[in-house]
Amino acid sequence: MPKLASLPNVKKVKFLEFTADKEVERQNIKNCLFLEKIMGISCYQNLSPIVPLKTKKANASVEGLQKAIELINKGRIEEAIRILKKLVSDKPKWVEAHRTLAVAFHKIGEIEAAIKEFEVVIELEPKNPENYFNLGMVYHSIEKNNLAISTLERAAQLETLGPKYKKHLSEIYYSRAFARYSSIEVSQESWREMISDLEKAIEFDPKNEDAHQLLAYIYDEIANEWRDQKDDTQARLYYELAGSEYLKVLELNPKSKVEFRLAKVCFNLGKYQLSHKYLSQYLKRSHDPEAQKLMQEIEVRLKEKK
Repeated sequence: MPKLASLPNVKKVKFLEFTADKEVERQNIKNCLFLEKIMGISCYQNLSPIVPLKTKKANASVEGLQKAIELINKGRIEEAIRILKKLVSDKPKWVEAHRTLAVAFHKIGEIEAAIKEFEVVIELEPKNPENYFNLGMVYHSIEKNNLAISTLERAAQLETLGPKYKKHLSEIYYSRAFARYSSIEVSQESWREMISDLEKAIEFDPKNEDAHQLLAYIYDEIANEWRDQKDDTQARLYYELAGSEYLKVLELNPKSKVEFRLAKVCFNLGKYQLSHKYLSQYLKRSHDPEAQKLMQEIEVRLKEKK
């Protein structure tokens, strides 16, 4: 890990190369990350199951909740909300009713109302980690990632996170880093925050390919800035870090298109044989003129070494 004090304070040049398909995929993940079929109702990932209550003595309230769930399943959300509002008014401490109402509000895009209901659920069940998780995922769906992370960290304090929790938390840390990277200008502090977020993303999900790739891009960019400022020691340090992350991306996805970037990193480190290896693999799938030009430069350097 580099000394984070050694970061350039410069305007950033954007060079992310995500394909249109990748952008669509990321948008879909952002919008639908936590919506799944659970116990017959489309609701939040890991939400405590909302199902008709099994009681020996059915009452009007239980029947009302059952009816609301049926309506939600049929897409008749507004009708369900009217029933649920009456239920929480009559029984303000009924967790299942508030939780179902939160889901219903979110399904029709009433995000603030959904948040308020999940906050009530947390007040009623403050020791249930899934309640914090669900609220955190709502914050993430509207890109309030700072709130999402703090809420999910509260869930982590109450219970050891399982694989699904960790994967979603990893995605949120990545999203916050990506949002910072997409800004026009990045300060030294922003570099540190982005790197820290991506390290957290990888800690929670070591297979988060996007996090490894963005971290590689950032290290690569920092290295280029140090090279431009004639600081070869710092440049080499960050090129090594970038190369390590690019290799992890390839391990996770051998079909990734980062080989060209990895080849350039190896070239900048004077590792011409490795640069030739990765660029050759890239050129088997691409006729990129810039890559072909780099191959010519590599071959010249290799001849000079003989």
